[in-house]
This record gives sequence, structure tokens and C-alpha cells, in this order.
Amino acid sequence: TDCPFEAISMVPRKLGKGSDLVANVSASLCASCGICSASCSQLAIGPADRNAKTQLEKVKHLKHDFDKTKIAFVYCQSCVASSRVLGAISKVVAPFPVECSGSVHYGVFSTLLGHFAGVFVLSCPWRACQNREGVILMKDRLLGERGPKVGGHFDKDRLHIIEGGLS
Repeated sequence: TDCPFEAISMVPRKLGKGSDLVANVSASLCASCGICSASCSQLAIGPADRNAKTQLEKVKHLKHDFDKTKIAFVYCQSCVASSRVLGAISKVVAPFPVECSGSVHYGVFSTLLGHFAGVFVLSCPWRACQNREGVILMKDRLLGERGPKVGGHFDKDRLHIIEGGLS
């Protein structure tokens, strides 16, 4: 239900074990935005270079490269404000660029908050999101109003989300 392009349908599983239904992606409708990556509790769907498993691998490298005193800076690469903000705060953050904030899995935020002093998210304004509803879906997931529900809780006071755009 999270796909803003209605490219995913759930179909009966034909092979293997697991849930009765599996995701079927229509290539003709898929925009490769990656929002589906954040919507799957099993980490089983999403573009190969931006799925939740790949995101968690990137977090491992970020944790290795930056100490715990830094703030993880998750930002939409398409947000016009990102490069200006990153330039101004580059000495105090661990940068984590993404195609869309809506594609970042809850587990990634939880892992970042478990290591860094905090997480700052700069996303496109909801009305200018290139993937339609990315920032809205991300906020709903992080506030617990939308799945997936991933184990563990985190200190939401150390998570700040800004919708930004500079002219």
C-alpha cells in the first residue's frame, strides 16, 4: 500500500516457505524510488542498490568511519537544500545520503540512533517530494502510525526531521 506508483501487488506464494502472499512488482509502473524498501518488515523488497539490507550495510560503514559523538545526517539527495546544509555542518555530522527519505527503513533509523548522538533528517517538502509521499510515509513510520513495526524503541527526542528547500 506504500508504493506511490501502485507498482506492487501482493500475490499468492508459489514457491518456498514464508507468508502466504509475496510482492509482485510491475516493471512498467515501478519508478525505482525505493519507498517499498522501508515498508517491508522482512527487508525483502526494494531496488538492489537501495533496499533495507543495503542501507544497513551502509550504516555499518558509517559507524566505522564516524565516532559516536557525531550526528547522523540523513538527507534526500534531490532536496535542493542538502548540499548547502551539508557544507555548513560537515564537521559535526556523519552524512547518509538517500534517494528519498521515504525509502529509509525503520531499522536503519533505529541502528543510527543506537550509535550516534542523534539523527537529523533533511527531506524534500511533502509537496515537492519527487516520490510523491516519501516524507509523509517516513514520518508516519517513525511515529508508529504505519508499519512496519520493528522491534525495539528509540529515543525520538534525538531524531529531528526537517522538510526543506532553499531557493
